[in-house]
Amino acid sequence: MRRIKGVAFFLLALPVIFGGRAGAFADENLLQSAREYAASDNNAGALAAYDRYLGTESQDAEVFSERAMVRWKMGDLRGALDDYNKAIAKDPQNVSLFESRAFLFFAEKKYDKTIADLTRAIEIAPDDYTLYKGRAYAESLLNRHEDALRDYDKAFELAKSPTEIDLTELYYGRGWARENLGRLKDALQDYTQAIERAGQTDAFNLSAAYFRRAGVYEKLRNQTAASEDKKKAYELKRIWTQTA
Repeated sequence: MRRIKGVAFFLLALPVIFGGRAGAFADENLLQSAREYAASDNNAGALAAYDRYLGTESQDAEVFSERAMVRWKMGDLRGALDDYNKAIAKDPQNVSLFESRAFLFFAEKKYDKTIADLTRAIEIAPDDYTLYKGRAYAESLLNRHEDALRDYDKAFELAKSPTEIDLTELYYGRGWARENLGRLKDALQDYTQAIERAGQTDAFNLSAAYFRRAGVYEKLRNQTAASEDKKKAYELKRIWTQTA
């Protein structure tokens, strides 16, 4: 009889002994489900799972960032911003969080805030050339072409092994800054580099570079070259619009 009571007592004590660990397992399963939903683009399911997970004590910057992305995909930019703010508050030295929030601001055309977040990211990771490239683009959209040119030059200086896409965008962006500053021959060289880097497979960037170079040729009063570039640009635009 004592043995039965002992067994009964042990069984009754299980929730107390293992309750914390069981809760942790449940939380991890919930987080795993949220990530699987997100990976399969089931955003509603992912959001529900993230909400339940973050409703527990298991809150960290990474998970807030993951939920922010889901909210962003669902068009809830305000909710995404709130999650990025919470994530940054928990991990204020995380470059990726500032970069992600900067892109969110960019999507909202809040370029000043984009620049501010990328500036903070650069303070944390001053050797990351992609941060300078992103800030330069935002600066150009605010007609801050001198600032943009400095950032593009810095990005080139830091880029040790950039991808071809990054090089195309760097040359294109710097060409745009130089063109707006009246440095037409330098801009022409950059657009030509962008065209060479883009290759024949990147119809979108190639088309854009031909359009920009055509504009520079027109400013230099070389109408023949401008017409040739425009023709190529329109042909490429037709290709990427059909395949988009």
